[in-house]
Amino acid sequence: MLLTMQFGWLGYLFLALLFAGLAFVFAKIALQGLSAPQAVLIAGGTMLLLRFTTLDFRGFWHSASQISPEHWVRILLYGALLAAAWITFYLGLQMTNCVAVAPFALLVPVVTYLMTLIIKRSISDIPKLIMWCILTVGVLLMGFGREHKNKTWWIPTILSPILYGLLLFGKKHYPVSGKDTIVACATLLVMCVIALVASFVVKHGDIKKLTVYHVLFAVLAAICLYYAPVCYGMTKGAPYRNVLYFVYSLWILVTILGSRLFHKERLTMVSGGGLGLIVAAIAYHNFFL
Repeated sequence: MLLTMQFGWLGYLFLALLFAGLAFVFAKIALQGLSAPQAVLIAGGTMLLLRFTTLDFRGFWHSASQISPEHWVRILLYGALLAAAWITFYLGLQMTNCVAVAPFALLVPVVTYLMTLIIKRSISDIPKLIMWCILTVGVLLMGFGREHKNKTWWIPTILSPILYGLLLFGKKHYPVSGKDTIVACATLLVMCVIALVASFVVKHGDIKKLTVYHVLFAVLAAICLYYAPVCYGMTKGAPYRNVLYFVYSLWILVTILGSRLFHKERLTMVSGGGLGLIVAAIAYHNFFL
């Protein structure tokens, strides 16, 4: 709070970058003692509580009753996609290095872009397509440019951005009518229920490792994921928007530093080259498109 009061939008940008970069680092710590569904349940519950603090309960039930049955079905579907995307991503984090898995979160907009191309059946913006291709190659190099003890790590890791991309595409083209906060809370509630059920199916290899320490870091990861976009939203009205978004998009650098500090993970030459391609693609997107 003191940081944002003293530096204004610059302080909010720093917090947004820090939160976004450390979220997966903290999640990796939590997954040392929790199963992926358990970690998602704790994270989802934390974010649901944070969402509840923004709800206006005056007319709450009236607003909820205005949502049609068809749109409640959409909420159930979006909640299921959200749960599946989180659980698969956390499974990837549990299987291998954070610096290999975290960059795949950058592929979410690539999925939504490809789905738009499929629907339009035409390519109208070649430079943007090239940029997404460069970004994808960079992410794949960061993921596959190292040895992995678990050879199946890539299956849930690649599946996660596909599921989340489908979720965002659905929300954009098939939105749910109703107050955003109510819809968000309902979606998170569905995610928590699915994660709770999945936690009885997908169990951790050594449940004896579970401690309050792991639960705490699952909560911290959720807080980071929740407040990163909130803090970035507080920079609205600041000058040099393209520069601000470029800096915020480089949260992966904070993740790499955090992984080095907390998990002793290093970049290989190949994954370092992938990082360079990612930075180049993000810079091209912000300053030339």
